[in-house]
Amino acid sequence: PQQLAMARNEVEAKAEAFRMSSMWERLRAARVALPSQRAHLAKEWLPDIPFGGEEWIEDKRARDKVSNNVPPHLWRIHDKLYDLTPFVEGHPGGRDWLLWTQGTECTLEFETHHINHDKAARLLAKYYVGEAEGDCVAAFTFEKHGMYKTLQRQAWDVLKQTGTGPTTQMLALSYLALAVWLISFSFLCLSGTYSMAMLTGEDSAEVLLLCVGFRCCRMNRSKVSKFLS
Repeated sequence: PQQLAMARNEVEAKAEAFRMSSMWERLRAARVALPSQRAHLAKEWLPDIPFGGEEWIEDKRARDKVSNNVPPHLWRIHDKLYDLTPFVEGHPGGRDWLLWTQGTECTLEFETHHINHDKAARLLAKYYVGEAEGDCVAAFTFEKHGMYKTLQRQAWDVLKQTGTGPTTQMLALSYLALAVWLISFSFLCLSGTYSMAMLTGEDSAEVLLLCVGFRCCRMNRSKVSKFLS
């Protein structure tokens, strides 16, 4: 209990120090500056709300151009500007993500979509073009020793040991299951029986009709061949 109380007091002291810091004031100002969905819904003139995805992106670009000084052809991440145009086609996450975030302040997207942050940061540095003007208006901070960044590093340490993809055993089981299904489906097409359809796991009614039709076609073709011969 005494250690728990000491830890609680330490956390409260750090929280109080953060509330008294300039970073806290910046964060409060940033949250006030962000558009409020509740304020939007309180308006009587609903067309002010960007309904679709493209309208929302355009609205964000317009806001970031004013509040975060982001040129329309660049990307702002933290307090730096990057020109990721040459990297659009080679982006592992797909070109659309970069096209959607072009001309915006996208620190949140960058931080939350790259678990291997060090590798992503090294690659990002190649496209640095300059410092951004003014403070960044954002709802979240990503301090190096904050909760999120600490959790991100710990998660990456675990993933380096366990891997981020399927294991060899799971791949083998998947290929085996696929082979069994292909073999059973082939028998289903040849037999056209209800029990084989159930074993294959297909939509029994539709597949059974398909197989019966397939067998009828084979029988009719053999009869025609006999007749012609």
